[in-house]
Amino acid sequence: MKNPSPYLLLTLASLFWAGNWVVGRAMRNDIPPVGDGLLALGRCVADPPAVCRSGTQAELARSARQLVHPCAAGSLGATLFNTMIYVGLQYTAATNGVLFNSVTPSSSW
Repeated sequence: MKNPSPYLLLTLASLFWAGNWVVGRAMRNDIPPVGDGLLALGRCVADPPAVCRSGTQAELARSARQLVHPCAAGSLGATLFNTMIYVGLQYTAATNGVLFNSVTPSSSW
């Protein structure tokens, strides 16, 4: 698809995010919450910001210096958020997790 519909993409994003809660609840006895949090950190590190993907060496060095703190804070936040979510999913239903996510203003990364 060259230009997918934004409505389709928004629907898929919601579907995948909701699926994350269901799978997280289903896997609560197989994967420890800290393991899930570390997987989230791996996703943050494996997909650096688009700013770092192109440009000259000087631009990349300047961008890297400017992005160290935001990237570190974002990675740490995503790791801690996901760890705490999966800890919570050990004790509650996936529906409660989805409701929590819907009222948390900065829960998606």
